[in-house]
Amino acid sequence: MTVVLRMQIILLLLVLPVIAADFTAIDYPPKVKECLMSESNMNASVCTGESIASTCISTFAWHNKAKIHPYVPTKAEEDFILKMSVNPMHERVRRDKRFKKRGRRRKRKEYRLLSKRARDRFHMCLNLLKNTTVRKNGVISQYDAIAAMHNAQVAGSAHGGPNFLGWHRVYLFTLENALRSVSRQCRRVTLPYWDCSAEYYSDQLFNGNSANSIIFSDDFAGNADGVVTTGPFSDWGLVRNIGFAGSLFGRDEIDDMLSRISHEEITVPFAQSRYNLEFYHNRIHVFLGGFLMDISLAPRDPLFFLLHTYIDYVWELFRQSLISRGIDAERYPPTGGLDFRHAPDRPMEGFPEWQNKDGYLNDWNDRIAHYKPSFHCEQERKCRRGPRRGRWIGCRRVGIFGTQCVSLPQRNNQGETRRRRSAYVKDKSTYTHVQMCDKETCPYQESSIQNTYALNDQIDPSLWVYILAKIVYERSPGLMFNTYDTFTKSHNMDVFDPSRNDRLNKMLYTGKARTYDSCRISRTGATKIFVRADGISYSGNSIEYAIVDERYPIMVQKAFVPIKDPGYDTSEVCLMAYDECGRICLPTCLVKDSDPPMYAPCSGCIRVDSKSPKRYGKTIADVTADHWMFHNLHKKDFVCPEEINDHVFLKFVCDSSSMFPWQRLGE
Repeated sequence: MTVVLRMQIILLLLVLPVIAADFTAIDYPPKVKECLMSESNMNASVCTGESIASTCISTFAWHNKAKIHPYVPTKAEEDFILKMSVNPMHERVRRDKRFKKRGRRRKRKEYRLLSKRARDRFHMCLNLLKNTTVRKNGVISQYDAIAAMHNAQVAGSAHGGPNFLGWHRVYLFTLENALRSVSRQCRRVTLPYWDCSAEYYSDQLFNGNSANSIIFSDDFAGNADGVVTTGPFSDWGLVRNIGFAGSLFGRDEIDDMLSRISHEEITVPFAQSRYNLEFYHNRIHVFLGGFLMDISLAPRDPLFFLLHTYIDYVWELFRQSLISRGIDAERYPPTGGLDFRHAPDRPMEGFPEWQNKDGYLNDWNDRIAHYKPSFHCEQERKCRRGPRRGRWIGCRRVGIFGTQCVSLPQRNNQGETRRRRSAYVKDKSTYTHVQMCDKETCPYQESSIQNTYALNDQIDPSLWVYILAKIVYERSPGLMFNTYDTFTKSHNMDVFDPSRNDRLNKMLYTGKARTYDSCRISRTGATKIFVRADGISYSGNSIEYAIVDERYPIMVQKAFVPIKDPGYDTSEVCLMAYDECGRICLPTCLVKDSDPPMYAPCSGCIRVDSKSPKRYGKTIADVTADHWMFHNLHKKDFVCPEEINDHVFLKFVCDSSSMFPWQRLGE
């Protein structure tokens, strides 16, 4: 099929109504479309589609939440925040026109470079803050009151513009003050930062290494996979899903940012993605997953503050680079046509004693807090300022990145990595008993995804249902697996290669989409296709995956994706799919009355109502039961399952296209 003929078919399908039973295709929300189209000079061969799509839909969700589920703090909470965020410029005693001199500056260090005593004290003080209420006999804790500050109401000021950096600087200052006030034992506690570049380079050596970092251990922040059940925050009710999407960033990206000569070049709206500090921050939120993917849930996890202290550290490196060049680092960048709440003289949302421009003052570093340098490799096999005996950080050669400090896997996760077999004994006969992998038997085995099931800040799985999405995966070009039809020493293709059939090879539309730097293809061929759903008519998100085999020319699979139960109304939601390498898939929707069934490219945003017959279920088992028939042939123990030919409404085509889906959809 020629490209011209394919485009004609697509144009024909686009004019047809796209609707089926209780599913209806809808357009992107205007703000999402505007964001996706903002960098028209970029394509999927330059930047990973998942990074751009996640940033746009997350930004929309933050702003949209203010309309759907507004946050209203109590008077006691407002008074507490005001007290903890007091602006030193407004104090009665002054020693100059800005900050009052407060003795020694606070010293913020990398999380791993804290002494064990300092680290334990930091954890203790966080738990004290979590268990101390704002007022006597109150309900909300001091920590939760500060966490609730980061909500949809402040999104227009705290995100998507130059005030992103200054607002979060004051936010960190507020938490630090609260920690120092909760107990005399905590009066000198400072916030550490998490230099995640060590995990970034660790993933370059072995994809998935980051989840085995000492950061995600009992002695630090607790486990990375699913419900947090280890570490100092094990009873906080947290959820993480490390590494299922998004990415960290390394020192090359930091060096690129440090080469810029104005704040305008590293902040929205004028920064290019490769220099945009907020863009890199967004990717880390997605990488951590769980609560970190929701604007008002994110600060419930202390990892949020470790991450933002690191972003603040990188920003301070940039500010110092400007000062060293004789450039005014206090100059507030232009806002373009952004929300008026980013204006320099505007009072900060949630912090009425501060103006937006105050976040850019030199006095933050000169008088309040300064950062101790992070680790780095001064010479081969030695990380300067690293922990003793290199227990957690080590210098390693990381391909094209050269020698870098990398996070070393936890000791209890090293050693034998093969799956251990277990036997179950019964009636003196031994037979294989299937068991689930754990950290001991499969040290590097990934966990399944744990969704938060948070709807409008209420965690309740009963408010969700599951829909089915079909995945059509086309083999990427350039792959070769170790399965051949000859035993010669040189091979040009494996037995699965689609180029062995001219017709098939011409029909497959596989491009050269950009991947994550840490992308690695499994020799087994097994890979995941993730489907992410973000509410439009509700505040909430979910993510699920299907496992496909990359060896085959084409592979079809399905994913069960949680969305809000439409109940007696409707649910509007945007879904997107991408592979483990960050290559985004093309959403297509079933065309009404097409026979045979045909699919047209669509946005992936749909409206779901409760009309019968429903195409969703309260459980995955419900959806599965509706799509299969079971023939009990012998009325005993032999049941023959047969899939019902009920066409799924939403189908994602993963073909590694060099164009983004929204570019292929067109106007």
